[in-house]
Amino acid sequence: MANDKPNKGRRLRPAVSRFAAMLVQEAKHIGGLKSYRAVDDALDLPDGQSFRYAQYPVGAKTRAPQVAWIQELENRVAAFLKRTPHTVVVENNVTREDMGLPSELANPREFSGDAFQLGYEGDWPTYRRLICAEPDLIEMYYWQWGVLWDRGLQQLSREEWGVPPDSPIEPFVAALTRDKMRARQKVEELVGNRYRWGEAPDIAPCDVFLEWDFTDTVDFLERVGGDVLLFWQRATGGTAGIMPESPRYLGLSLEAT
Repeated sequence: MANDKPNKGRRLRPAVSRFAAMLVQEAKHIGGLKSYRAVDDALDLPDGQSFRYAQYPVGAKTRAPQVAWIQELENRVAAFLKRTPHTVVVENNVTREDMGLPSELANPREFSGDAFQLGYEGDWPTYRRLICAEPDLIEMYYWQWGVLWDRGLQQLSREEWGVPPDSPIEPFVAALTRDKMRARQKVEELVGNRYRWGEAPDIAPCDVFLEWDFTDTVDFLERVGGDVLLFWQRATGGTAGIMPESPRYLGLSLEAT
């Protein structure tokens, strides 16, 4: 593994440490693990590594991953929890800009280390954002963790979502994630960068109306023999009266059910 440039590593260490601690917390909480030893086993880490990653704020017992390795930790947590892995990017808290991949970031000498945080490409919400939100948003994103489907969480009934019982959950989660990411991008394009940073203007819901677009998820369900109408009802929460007019949706009016 190539060593990171010292200056880059020092400047990004607080952000990397914080993100690594969050990933360990996500694996432990969502994965239902009782100990850090279990987290080490689940993520194939050396004994005691997840405990050291979890120590934040940074202290004597903290061990931050190398900058180039934080994406690998994200990939391992995602695989364990059966969610879609996301590309980790550096975000600048001063300029409010995405600055690219942590491993490719040029040394930003004009900023201090606390000017940076790590996030996901496309502004996908991190686990920390979901558990710290007011009101709590995490329940709206339970669907992204396949292990919760396997666990039989009440909100995640395969039957109610139209997912065949014998189909692996990961492809369904991946398709739905792609659809949701497109929707988030559309909102950001409409209201601008302020949406990304929690400062969306006070506008009426009709001003940011988006047509429901679940193309990838519907295509997947059709391939595996799922129930598209049941999925549509669940995914739109009853807010979409009629499915889009296309050959696959013809005759599937929600108002007629």
